[in-house]
Amino acid sequence: MNRNRVATCVGICIQEEYRGKGIASLMLQDLLSRSYPNPLRYLETTVSPSNHSSKALFSSLAESLDAPLVQSVLFSADDFGGQSHEEEVLFRIGPFNLLSKEEI
Repeated sequence: MNRNRVATCVGICIQEEYRGKGIASLMLQDLLSRSYPNPLRYLETTVSPSNHSSKALFSSLAESLDAPLVQSVLFSADDFGGQSHEEEVLFRIGPFNLLSKEEI
């Protein structure tokens, strides 16, 4: 896989009073609709199992892109050196084909 065709989403934070209004979805759609020298084919992010909002956001994005969503444990709780931390699950969406804003 050409890593230049993978977008990595490090985090999305929406101020509490603006949550549930579709802003995070719009941000991701904007990111994916931009023109890149190598068109994006995949999006990767990590999600903690208790983060239901993020799980719903990325599941919905995969559905809207008509793309598979594969989940696998990237870091186990033990990988965090005894700290009280949940495992981190890799969400990998793709492959997908996108039109840039200029092509729409």
